[in-house]
Amino acid sequence: MKHLLIILSILLLTPPLFGQEVGVLYQYKSSSGLIWKTFGKGKIQPKYEGEVSKGTPDGFGVLSYPFNDGKSVVGEWKVGNEWNTEHYNNDGKLIGKLVIGKWILTYGILCGTLKAGKTVWAEKCYAGSESKYLGDIENMKPDGQGTSNFQDGREYLGGWKDGKEHGLGTLNIPNGYSFTGEFKDGKLNGRGTETFPNKYKYVGGFKNGKRRGQGTLTTPDGVKYLGAFKNGEKNGEGTLTSLDGEKYVGKFKNGKKNGTGTLISPGGFKYVGTFKNGKKNGTGTFTWPDGGKYKGEWKDGKFHGQGSFTFSDKNIGVGEFRRNKPWNISTYDKAGNIIWKMKRGVRVEKGDFSKIENGILFRDTPHAKWVQGGKIWFSSGDVRTQAKYEGAIVAGFPEGHGTLTFPSGSEYTGNFREGKPWNVTTYDKNGKISYKFVNGKRQ
Repeated sequence: MKHLLIILSILLLTPPLFGQEVGVLYQYKSSSGLIWKTFGKGKIQPKYEGEVSKGTPDGFGVLSYPFNDGKSVVGEWKVGNEWNTEHYNNDGKLIGKLVIGKWILTYGILCGTLKAGKTVWAEKCYAGSESKYLGDIENMKPDGQGTSNFQDGREYLGGWKDGKEHGLGTLNIPNGYSFTGEFKDGKLNGRGTETFPNKYKYVGGFKNGKRRGQGTLTTPDGVKYLGAFKNGEKNGEGTLTSLDGEKYVGKFKNGKKNGTGTLISPGGFKYVGTFKNGKKNGTGTFTWPDGGKYKGEWKDGKFHGQGSFTFSDKNIGVGEFRRNKPWNISTYDKAGNIIWKMKRGVRVEKGDFSKIENGILFRDTPHAKWVQGGKIWFSSGDVRTQAKYEGAIVAGFPEGHGTLTFPSGSEYTGNFREGKPWNVTTYDKNGKISYKFVNGKRQ
């Protein structure tokens, strides 16, 4: 109320304008509206002190409401009505003003209603209002500092601009979610911290309501990610660590490991290579604590395809691997001598694979893709339904020169390797050349 005492002092010391005088009036309510009287009680009726003309406020003055209300009105009056005035609450805070007789709210309550996807603010609250706001107001919209409570239980406390959350603020949701940080145009924009009811926590950048830029995400089970975000997900370079000590450093896409990276697991296991959808895919190198190493192709988290395996005894296996197991490989000692092989997942010792026999084999499902190596090779069969091979055989597979004849009369003639045509010429049933295989590839 200090400002009111200053205003009243100035008022009493300032000579009135022509036709006006300084006086005290009391405001009463009647059936015809508000009336002014020269007598009253300040604890009951609002009390006016200022310039008066013809028994009504006219000029500059102050209207003080009863002590239990505490509101005051300061400014210019015309013929008993407010013209250019400011309204203060009992704490001395400006809550509104009249400019040329038009009321403008600067602090108070507004209610927001969604219409066509936009919030429309009004001083009166109607049934169906989505939110209720208390705070600074400009042009009948939240602007400045204020608090909004929503019908669904959400609460926002902080800065506003042109009717939207803007600046520093805190958003709380009944399910336990909370965000504290920067807002822009009603959305999370800038730096902030969000916490979830399941104890997840994110600290970092936001753009248009989604995580964007650098940030840190922690989970209740001890997993921590530090790195880049885009569209709300881990995207870009980052580091992911778990409570048990596993650590990944590399690229992410859509929340999963994608691209090149390094994965170090507890116990001394290490993988360096490419990932896809969170799993090892493509090419990479995996090392074991005992010195074992695989280098080559991967699929769905398992070494699968062409590669080399260095065993703990320093022998090296080279060839095809399937689902973390050697499939068709040759194993060399330190001197480069072949010491054993794997044929379709079965280990073949040196004495066996060096022994070449000439014989006959039958191939089931003759039209299966050669990358499958044929389904099964049999020592006996039926030429009416199966392909018949005659030639060199090693460990139960065509290995060397031979001829494969199909029930249709077409045939493959040439060199085979590990049960597949390698360098062969194919003929139709009339003996005309159809196509060739060169180094295992159809020409």
